[in-house]
Amino acid sequence: MKTFPFYLALIACLLTVTADAYPPAPHYQIYGTVRDEQGSHLVTSEGEVILSGVYAAYGAASVFGGGVTGGTILNGGVGFISAPTVTFSSDTGSGAAGMAVLTDGVVTGVTITQSGSGYGSAVTIGFSGGGAAPLEIVRSTTDQAIAPAINYSLSVPMDSGTFAQLYDVSAMRPLLPFTIRVVIGGVNYVPIQIAAATSPLWTDKINSQNSPSISTAGNYWAVGLPAGKLRLDLWLGVDSNGDGLPDAWQWEVVNSDTTGKLTDFTQVDPHADLSGNGMSNMSKFLTGVYALELQDGLHFEVDSVTDGIAKLRFQAITGRTYHISSSTDLQTWTQPQPFSLEIDGTNVQSYYLADSSKILNIYVPQGNSMQHFYQLYVE
Repeated sequence: MKTFPFYLALIACLLTVTADAYPPAPHYQIYGTVRDEQGSHLVTSEGEVILSGVYAAYGAASVFGGGVTGGTILNGGVGFISAPTVTFSSDTGSGAAGMAVLTDGVVTGVTITQSGSGYGSAVTIGFSGGGAAPLEIVRSTTDQAIAPAINYSLSVPMDSGTFAQLYDVSAMRPLLPFTIRVVIGGVNYVPIQIAAATSPLWTDKINSQNSPSISTAGNYWAVGLPAGKLRLDLWLGVDSNGDGLPDAWQWEVVNSDTTGKLTDFTQVDPHADLSGNGMSNMSKFLTGVYALELQDGLHFEVDSVTDGIAKLRFQAITGRTYHISSSTDLQTWTQPQPFSLEIDGTNVQSYYLADSSKILNIYVPQGNSMQHFYQLYVE
């Protein structure tokens, strides 16, 4: 069974600040697309994306000779049922380990079992798990107007890490874990998949040192420095067999089968092509096309060229975002290629968010080149 990471961790840089100011580090931006169990993007105000810290206690470590020798509990948290996992976070050093001491559900101390090496003076002790309730850090209401193919954005407050005590209880520190959930109509949904991606429609123009450095270690995501950005796309629903497709969508395919060959949702393999049109079932889920119809695929054609304006046509599906790229030599591509919904090519736009399913005609000025090639993208 596949497992998908539901936790995030943020690596902060060490900044020099004065003791009385406690300024935070720049926020970290997390954004992306939330899809429902049918693969459609959540519309504006349909849901809320919530990031919560799973830590409910933290402390500061004592360091001698580069090794951790002890710790002071700055916030013992509440409601621990069992000893939480202990983590030691710093801009330098590694290998430290410890065990939490609990008294009536509160962390009252930490026993160092391994001192590690290479630690500096500012080492944060984090405690996660153990049954303590997560602490909400930030939330965002879905909004399709944020950017093309983006319907949520979270500004995560970051602590600079200069002092042992957080400047604010809702700020993040290096490697402190997160949970992420989506609330729709008062119902909480944990994403069945969280995928890191880079959208060609919203390019992050940030310094390379702030670019995300993504890795998965257990259930944690390690991302970049404050002021950086990361796209995380969230898929909702129930995925009881862990294949990446929501059960509800797979059952809809089974119930639509008139041949009697499909009897269980597990037969709808994400990598298979049930209709034989060349698209995998996973691609059909993402694009919104019918999974069992040979003729129902992602069709894209040049209808005509009149007065230097190419008329292109494709089937748009509700809730999907479309854009195109163009080339004159199949080597260099313009992406996104502006287009118009007007026959005269005016009022150009770079993307189209489908509010209904229909055959869509778009118009692209071709300029002086004798030949053009086009590609269609759907998110």
